[in-house]
Parts: sequence; C-alpha cells; structure tokens
Amino acid sequence: MALKNEVNPPTPTALTRGPGHSARSVHHFQTGLPLDATEIAAAYFKWLANQLMGMIGVDLPEVGKVDLLLFGMPAVRLVQREHNAERVSFAVVGGWLVRRPGGTFEFVNSGGGESYAVLDGFQPRLPWVLYRFTHAWVHDVVMRKFASEIKKTSQGALGEAE
Repeated sequence: MALKNEVNPPTPTALTRGPGHSARSVHHFQTGLPLDATEIAAAYFKWLANQLMGMIGVDLPEVGKVDLLLFGMPAVRLVQREHNAERVSFAVVGGWLVRRPGGTFEFVNSGGGESYAVLDGFQPRLPWVLYRFTHAWVHDVVMRKFASEIKKTSQGALGEAE
C-alpha cells in the first residue's frame, strides 16, 4: 500500500471489502504537529491500552511484535515490517479475530501534520455482514476516537510551546 504516492488518497474514513474476504480501512487524521509515523504508532498503542475499561489490551511480547488483546486473549497479532519516520508497517500474523494471516496495519505520515492509519488486506474470521457491523464498527469508533485524541493532545502541546 503506497498512500504517499497516490494522487488522490482515500476518503478520510473508508471501509471497503477486498478480494478473498479481505477488508481495507483507512483513517485520516490531522495532528497539528509534524509527528513522525513512529511517534504516532507509539502514541496509538499506548492510548489503546487505556481504552474501553480494560477490555482492550496491548502486549509487547518482543521487540517488533504487538498483540492486541480482547478480554486478555490475543485478538490480533502484529509483527513490525517497516519502521521509519514516514511509515510504520505491521504484518497481521494471527489472533482469534483473524481468519488467516495476511494484510498490514500501517501508520503513514504524509507531512504537514497529516497522517493515515491503514488496515489493508485484513482477513476477518467473522462473515462479512457480522464483521461490518461488529468488529469493523468498533475499529472505526476506536480510530476516530484516537484521531480526536491525538489532535487534542498535539494542540495542547502547541499551547504549551507558546
């Protein structure tokens, strides 16, 4: 997935069904600060660990590996593939919400405080209709909430710098 090379990036928030029961979700957010992708990814996992009254957890079993936990069990397992200021990319390698390994979860910094979180090629275990109105809906709500939080946090940092 090469967002920064696309002439017309996807809409600010989009969920589409891809080939082979796969899903693509794109979330755009503005930080107001030129945060790099590594800072955004770190902020996301730290923030996520404190959401939904502990139902969602984040475990870092090894460097470059992330388990997203639901009720304490690995729901989605990620392994870092790329890590630089413009892009942090994770391969989806397993978890009980994953039908089969494959797909990526990425944080992309497109410059000037504009960033994207992209889940591409994700193979949900649930049938599409159930996935669309449960897991995908929760993912969308969480990502929108994170976008709002990172914008608010970075605006606070701007106010402190003044």
